[in-house]
Amino acid sequence: MSASSANSHDSLLDHKTVICRNSRPSHKTVISNGAGRRFFFPLRSCEVVGLRSEKSLFDLIGCADVDPCRGLFFTSHESPVTSHEIMTFADSKQRFSTRVADYIRYRPGYPSATRDVLRTECGLRPGHVIADIGSGTGFLSELFLKNGNRVFGVEPNEAMREAGEEYLASFDGFTSVNGSAEATTLDDSSVDFVTAGQAFHWFDQNACRQEFTRILKPNGWVVVIWNERLTDANPFVRDYEDLLRKFGTDYASVKESYPNEQHMREFFGPDAYASRSLPNFQEFEFEGLAGRLRSSSFIPAPDAPNFAPMMAELQRIFDAHNQAGCVRLEYSTRIYFGHLAGNP
Repeated sequence: MSASSANSHDSLLDHKTVICRNSRPSHKTVISNGAGRRFFFPLRSCEVVGLRSEKSLFDLIGCADVDPCRGLFFTSHESPVTSHEIMTFADSKQRFSTRVADYIRYRPGYPSATRDVLRTECGLRPGHVIADIGSGTGFLSELFLKNGNRVFGVEPNEAMREAGEEYLASFDGFTSVNGSAEATTLDDSSVDFVTAGQAFHWFDQNACRQEFTRILKPNGWVVVIWNERLTDANPFVRDYEDLLRKFGTDYASVKESYPNEQHMREFFGPDAYASRSLPNFQEFEFEGLAGRLRSSSFIPAPDAPNFAPMMAELQRIFDAHNQAGCVRLEYSTRIYFGHLAGNP
């Protein structure tokens, strides 16, 4: 069973991945690239991978044999990780380097209805040029590429940037840029929209505001889009939130930095922006929920002493709350859009 999400309007495989165990060992693994091509392998588990690329999964990572490929791409919580040091906010550009595979598979996408909001509120059209800052694995860039926009994906983390390049390889309008929010390397007055997704809270707000103003064309828009996980929607998400608070290495600090109305007022100015919200969700079996947990930068690495107790607690929570073998994470996709002072 693939992960369900309320925003899967473009394709049944438009968003994240869930691993589901087959009841009969004779079933074969099904790997789909999200572009209508599926690959069958005689393995016990079924994994549906929405890569949205014309390449097969294994071509993507340059591996011809099934078993080694599974080991390379389908990481489990036993997979080795290069470091389990607690990273500071100063290390933000490298926080996700060891979590890329889980990030691609288990993070929520953005509702396709986001484009409708931006068409109505900001006049978004296919001819506009987009600078997607902190583009990472390409989820937000893809939203605009599907609208026919040219997108410059600016990403400082090498592992995330390379993953985004592979993920978006089928889009001719995508250009990958080794840069940061504070130093994009893009030309003056070169883009119509500056967008930022989940990475926004890692930016130096003053420095990136100056940089965004520099690269925006006159009357250009800044759009910040954020999947806010709802922490009190049901008993399961309340227990999941408690787990993050108990085991997360710096969860409280990271959560405090997430964008909210006060941050937006400080960034744009009190009367220079507007906002809209859209519903979003993910449904996971246990393996998918574990992957979603591991994708977070504040979660202990597999060789940390508190990793095994954390996973045991996750199993307990899942067992207590799953319905028909699945649990549901609810989100509100926040869309903030406005003009920056100094951009004529």
